[in-house]
Amino acid sequence: MDKDITGVFSKSELRAMQKFCNKRNEKVVGGQLWRVIDFTLYLLAVIVFALAIRSVVVEPVRVKGSSMLDTLHEGDYMVVEKLSYAFSSPKRGDILIIWYPNNDEYTCVKRVIGVSGDHVVMEPGRDGYVSVNGEILSEPYVSSLNTHRCDEIVPEGCVFVLGDNRAVSKDSSSSVVGSIPVANIVGRVRCVVWPSESAQIFD
Repeated sequence: MDKDITGVFSKSELRAMQKFCNKRNEKVVGGQLWRVIDFTLYLLAVIVFALAIRSVVVEPVRVKGSSMLDTLHEGDYMVVEKLSYAFSSPKRGDILIIWYPNNDEYTCVKRVIGVSGDHVVMEPGRDGYVSVNGEILSEPYVSSLNTHRCDEIVPEGCVFVLGDNRAVSKDSSSSVVGSIPVANIVGRVRCVVWPSESAQIFD
């Protein structure tokens, strides 16, 4: 009888078993390849989803500059939410990330003082008050007073924004900037998350 040295299987049986194992190994290799492809596609989907969330829903933004002192400080990390104004309009007091008009390179962070149709008046000097529709605003968040005069009715589809640190802020009180179209709003600042001593939530 045609037996191998083990005396258990014939050579033809061993060849058949080897052929079977080779085919099985090919299937296993194919399975591993598909698992790698599946994992890669899953990873890509997660990355695309994360990027979509960042561009459409929320985004972490780092504060640069001192125009919003003492509310926001240089280096603070804010969470900016981008969906609110798809369903509602900006309101007075909201803190926004915006593009300056005719500038698609730099964003800035400012506070909404007036909305469409509001009559905003600013006076420089010792009092440095801001009034909206004839009512002087109470602004405990302001760290420095206005440095120039402004008298403007906010155009339709725009907001009038100011920095809390009025002496250094480049904002709607300047004729170079003026009121900001709502289309230039990137999103609304919802909170500061870092550093921990600056953490706060905005209504």
